[in-house]
Amino acid sequence: MTAREEITARLLQGGVAGPHRSHQKEDNVLKASQLASGEPDSTFGMADLASATTEEGLDAVAAVTGAREPGEPYIDPEATIAGVQAASARLGEACRNGATIIVASGHPGPLLNHHARLVEAITAAGGKVIRPLDEMGVTLVGARRIYRYLQGVGAVTDGVRGLHTHSPLPMEKVLDAGERPDLVFADHGFAGASVARGIPVIACMDTNDTALAVARARGRDVTLIPLDDGRHPDAYDVIAEMFEQELRTGTLVI
Repeated sequence: MTAREEITARLLQGGVAGPHRSHQKEDNVLKASQLASGEPDSTFGMADLASATTEEGLDAVAAVTGAREPGEPYIDPEATIAGVQAASARLGEACRNGATIIVASGHPGPLLNHHARLVEAITAAGGKVIRPLDEMGVTLVGARRIYRYLQGVGAVTDGVRGLHTHSPLPMEKVLDAGERPDLVFADHGFAGASVARGIPVIACMDTNDTALAVARARGRDVTLIPLDDGRHPDAYDVIAEMFEQELRTGTLVI
């Protein structure tokens, strides 16, 4: 088995790519229509994208994921590999230039371990992971929350554990009042708020994260990694290893 075949097999085995195990077609179509209606939880802080039609959104997602028809709950593992290759090359260049980088996630349950490994790899490669406004209070859906860096990864917490969120508000507050980074590695509203402010972004994108796909299709500075963002944390080890290889050696050989 070649290295590429092994990576593909691990992506499929973990459910990170291939037939989607978390979302159905109906959910993907619903999220695209919610973006078109300007639903705040779907625009990820990029309100101007509400001009997208449902069809534009579904086509943009398919272009990123390799879906064979609009809304299909499927991610081509080759699309995931290509996304990691592009993202790791960009991240490697940023590290060599000593860039300041914020790493954050609205999906800290599944993705925290992966992102924490990335924080370590970025630092070892010469990048500067910054943590502006650590322990910032933020109110989401009427509840008081804390924005905190967990192993260097920005996340909304209840004071104990990281919480799932699509809201751009925490990152908007960080970027408006804290140190502005050269690059953001994130997802959901953390990525969208950064894109809206003209900051280069690398983002993990699931099949129902329509706004990020439309942003890329419209020429925004965002590099996307299509993946199922709700799998077991160990399923992302294969992606972390690819990033670590690029950042350690300057070359991703697969």
